[in-house]
Amino acid sequence: MESREATTTAGADAGSGSGAAGGGDAGVNSDYAAVVPVPGRVVMVVGEDIFAAERGSVLIHACNCLGSWGAGIALAFREKYPAAYNVYRAHCATRGNPSTLLGTALLIPPQLADAREHWIACLFTSVGYGRRVDAPDEILRSTKASLENMVAVIAGVENDDMPHGGASTTAILGTGIHEDTPEIGELHACKINSGRFGVDWERTKRVIEEVLTAEGKGRVVTAYEFSERQDVENFRREAMRRQRQQRGHWGWPRGGRGGRGRGRGMPAFIGFGPL
Repeated sequence: MESREATTTAGADAGSGSGAAGGGDAGVNSDYAAVVPVPGRVVMVVGEDIFAAERGSVLIHACNCLGSWGAGIALAFREKYPAAYNVYRAHCATRGNPSTLLGTALLIPPQLADAREHWIACLFTSVGYGRRVDAPDEILRSTKASLENMVAVIAGVENDDMPHGGASTTAILGTGIHEDTPEIGELHACKINSGRFGVDWERTKRVIEEVLTAEGKGRVVTAYEFSERQDVENFRREAMRRQRQQRGHWGWPRGGRGGRGRGRGMPAFIGFGPL
């Protein structure tokens, strides 16, 4: 992933001493370096699909600590990345006290069983969900801590210190990881916390930019609107496209047995969350 870091250094000629600021040829100690952080940014895009991000991209979403991706965008993640979901669920199961996951991040490598080769970044920002979701201020504090942890985990993966992205050995067992796992790419997120967790997006956005600026590398998060209804429609279109390819032609296959109201060859779609 491209990063930008601005540094200012000032050297001194041999034997010139420490010098004074603004003192002509006088310099400062050559090993001095002041790091100027480049502001982190969140860039909103409209009408695009987060799941269509390039191979190796990091898809960030807020998670509960109970091992459930059951509604909203979490359900979409579970439908599209079932193997990654199993890693997340197993990771949660390793904790006797779920609240110990708050403020941490899990970076799941692309899984062989999943069609898309994306890194999935789980930010543990609330212990529970639904009626037991944490209060907004608590969620924001956990979001800041988990983003900081995510940045550290990404650095660990990039430095080969943390190849499994922080997943416990128990969680990673039995999963298939690509031998040619793509390098970590750009960061992508929906408007995290703003759906089922009910936190104002602008507040979360400020936290994201604060953490990315403190990191000093000027990372950019591309953020997306998410519509459950539109996601279902995209899923249907993709299923139809795959069906056509498998049939080897662009005509609809003959309809099988079925009752009235089902179009010829139209697949039945079940298991979606509330629209």
